[in-house]
Amino acid sequence: MSDEAANASRREFIAYIVNFLLSPDEYEALVRKIKGPRLAGATGSGPTLLPAPSSSVGLVKRMIAELIPSTAEMRYQSHESNVFLVSLFRTSSRVYSATYLSLSVVKYVLYLKERAAGKKSTVKPRLADFTRVRYSIPLAVLVSIYRALHPAALALHTGISTPEARKFRHKHKSLARAFHSPYFASSLSAAVSGLALILYPAGKNRSYAAFYSTSLAAEYYFSWLTAKKEFAFMARQAGPWIMLPFSLAQLLYAFTYDKDCVPTGFTTAIKMQTENHIMSKPQYYLTGIPWPSHEEILDSLRSITEERYPPFNSSILYPDSYSLPSTFKIIDPLVSQAHPGIKNLSCAILHPNERSCMDNFSKSFSKEFVWLSKYVGVAYAAAFYDQIKIALSSKRGILELALGFVRANAVATMMSTTIWSGLCVSQFLISNRFIPKNRIKVIGFVAGLWAYLLPTGGGSKAPYISVARMAAESYWKSLVKHGRVFLIPHGDVLVFAASFAVIMALFDQSPASIESSAMKKVYSMISGSTPKEIPPSAPETPIIERKSM
Repeated sequence: MSDEAANASRREFIAYIVNFLLSPDEYEALVRKIKGPRLAGATGSGPTLLPAPSSSVGLVKRMIAELIPSTAEMRYQSHESNVFLVSLFRTSSRVYSATYLSLSVVKYVLYLKERAAGKKSTVKPRLADFTRVRYSIPLAVLVSIYRALHPAALALHTGISTPEARKFRHKHKSLARAFHSPYFASSLSAAVSGLALILYPAGKNRSYAAFYSTSLAAEYYFSWLTAKKEFAFMARQAGPWIMLPFSLAQLLYAFTYDKDCVPTGFTTAIKMQTENHIMSKPQYYLTGIPWPSHEEILDSLRSITEERYPPFNSSILYPDSYSLPSTFKIIDPLVSQAHPGIKNLSCAILHPNERSCMDNFSKSFSKEFVWLSKYVGVAYAAAFYDQIKIALSSKRGILELALGFVRANAVATMMSTTIWSGLCVSQFLISNRFIPKNRIKVIGFVAGLWAYLLPTGGGSKAPYISVARMAAESYWKSLVKHGRVFLIPHGDVLVFAASFAVIMALFDQSPASIESSAMKKVYSMISGSTPKEIPPSAPETPIIERKSM
């Protein structure tokens, strides 16, 4: 065998291997980037097209060039191979490698953080780790199954409309309608591929993946529903803000009675506000005498609802008859010095130095408005970043921007103040024996209604969705804690598969319902195609044109 034939055989073998890693277009772009467009087409075409080597470096370059396949050879090899299977392997291996590399980077960063904190016993992460392998496999398998099933499901969807399937359509009408649905191919492929989550170790992370995908499916479905002409009123009157009253009702109730079921974010937000609404230990108070902590004071508010709001008798006016139930002995240093005109124990806890609840409300509002401005300012800038850049170009825009911030800060302050003052106000409006515990939900719901005054366009949807996710997570944990749901083995996998089916069906047929461009790229990577944007008012068609990636 001549040298030229041997080199051609080597290039053919290398092209076969590289074909599993790079597509012909990617290979051509890589060669052009390395060697330049002039030599890219001549790569691997034989020694006569390359200049004679003038040094050892030129000799090495020539030897390498003789082994590197040309773009024409790569395209021929790709044509000879099973394009679908090779592409499937290429995509899956990339997903697996990217996931494994990301987990390795996170693991190493955590290792460096622990070492910086002085933990000498921390074991340095290894490059090869079976745990990371097991964590990386499910996503690669999910992508492989989806891409393998979708063409078959799409063929079944198309074939059900042919004349040859007339007898089947007549005999199995319900099944035929399901096959004929434009959502059939994507939802079936996603439902089956979503079961790949079972390969991920059971635990908190897998359950959160199922919960998060469910929240995404609900978000996209709501966007799709409000885009339809017959449900357009929901976008105007019952926009994303409507989620906040229900979410705050659940979160506030869970924080009061099931603190272990509340996400950390909401717990942190409430505890950060305690300085503005709960009296700290006075400076003149003796050091040796105990003072209730903020946590103990919050627990006493829960006890008030459980005891059906006991009255408060001032120790200043009635020193002989003053006594607290045993449940509240721990807060005696706080309430014993409360204003003599206070009648309710909750008022003595929340504003011991202020007799009037209305005066306390106004003072709390002014204090909270200043305190919240720094947090609302950051959130407002992040939510309306694009609009801010345009608004700063004119005086009118700056004025509207300032008014928008003031409105957002005022609404956030009213929500917070309503939550903290609601317990006192409720005792003036309704009987102490009426919904003693569930009035916490009413207080949270009323506080959330202030969101109606905020704009619902632009990026303002994100905060509502974030709070709604926390509320849904809290509600599910409460149901599990109190044994109100029946848990089935691998139920989180089934939930993930169902929600993933909804997501991919909406992505395929109504991509406009997914506002995040980053998430669209993720779903495009999974499906291997970019769906055609279809107006919400367009009639459904059995086959949607698709642009291959």
